Amino acid sequence: MDGIRKNWIRITYGAVSCVVIVASVIYRAPVLASQNSLNNFSYVGCVATLVGLIVAILEIVHGASVSRSIRDEVRRIVDGGRSVDRATMAIECLSYLDEASEHVTGERYQLSLKCVQYARKNYMRIASVAQTEEEMTDTMGKIELGLVKGTHTTAGTPLRKWERVAIQQDILAMKLHLERLVALFGATHVP
Repeated sequence: MDGIRKNWIRITYGAVSCVVIVASVIYRAPVLASQNSLNNFSYVGCVATLVGLIVAILEIVHGASVSRSIRDEVRRIVDGGRSVDRATMAIECLSYLDEASEHVTGERYQLSLKCVQYARKNYMRIASVAQTEEEMTDTMGKIELGLVKGTHTTAGTPLRKWERVAIQQDILAMKLHLERLVALFGATHVP
């Protein structure tokens, strides 16, 4: 049934061509018998040419239909690949943020800052796609500023506990947002 639906144009012109061929066989002898018959034969030739023109036009229509189907399928596949790529980037951001959180706990602010900067770069590649609010980029900025402040502390004047907690809460908020993005992209398998 699907084959008939896909090739209805070819089936139509095939049937029309068969009817023309049968008619030419049936009327062969009378056509060649006299001048009038030869004129009729010329007429049938004209009709056959017209059938050929119809076949050519319908083949062009069929080719355009196939091209549209291929284009739609390619778009679907490419969009699926993009979703997986975006989900992969979001998961990579999550990994960097996990590492940054561990470094904050260990008071290794320089390493934590590097992780957050890597996460921010990847996040910005997917942020416009997800139509992310400025609030999330502001959160990333707050995290970075807190970590920059942490890099300038000493053993005698470390970051206060509430500052570390605030940084980790912002990291968690960012992670929750990224987890929602992964779900939004709909990737069922991410390497």
